[in-house]
Amino acid sequence: AVQSKPLDIESTAEQKTTYRYKKIERIVSPAERSFLGVLNFVLDDEVIILTKVRVADVLTPLPTKDRGLWQRAFNCISSKHFDFVLCRSDDLSIICAIELNDKSHNEPERQERDEFIRKVCSDAALPLIEVPAKNGYVLQEVTDLLKPYIENISTTKADILCEKCGSPMVLRTTK
Repeated sequence: AVQSKPLDIESTAEQKTTYRYKKIERIVSPAERSFLGVLNFVLDDEVIILTKVRVADVLTPLPTKDRGLWQRAFNCISSKHFDFVLCRSDDLSIICAIELNDKSHNEPERQERDEFIRKVCSDAALPLIEVPAKNGYVLQEVTDLLKPYIENISTTKADILCEKCGSPMVLRTTK
C-alpha cells in the first residue's frame, strides 16, 4: 500500500500569508460607472444591476462524459467577466448580459474574445447587449435597447426632451 503524506496545512497557510495585496480603488472604470448611472435611471426596482460578473457564474458548460473536455470549456470562461448582468429583483433570474465596448475592443485579441463571448451567449440563449462606450448616452436609445428583454421598462423618465437640442432632460428639484 502506498502511504500518502499528510497535507501540511500550517505551512500552506503561512505561505499564503506572504503574498501581498492592495485594494483596487474602483470596481468599475469611469465609462462603466457612467453607463451604470444610465442603467439605474432607465430601470425600475424590478431589475437589479450586477457589475463585473464572472461569465462562469452566469454560464456553465454542458455536462459531458469527458471530464477533461468539460474542464477545458469551463477554463475558457472562468477568467472572463460581463460588464453588467441584469436580473429580476424577485428571484435574481438572469435577464441579459451587457458589454460596454470601448476602444480596447478594436484590438485583435479583444475582438477574438468578444466573438467567443457572443458565440457562447448565443449557444446558451443568453441575450448579450453590446453598447458602444460614449461620453454621453441618449436615455431613450438605452431604453429601446433594453425593451426586448425587460417587459415593463418605463419610458416616462426618458420622454422629456430639450426644446433646443432634442436631448433627453433630467428633471431636478432644488430647495
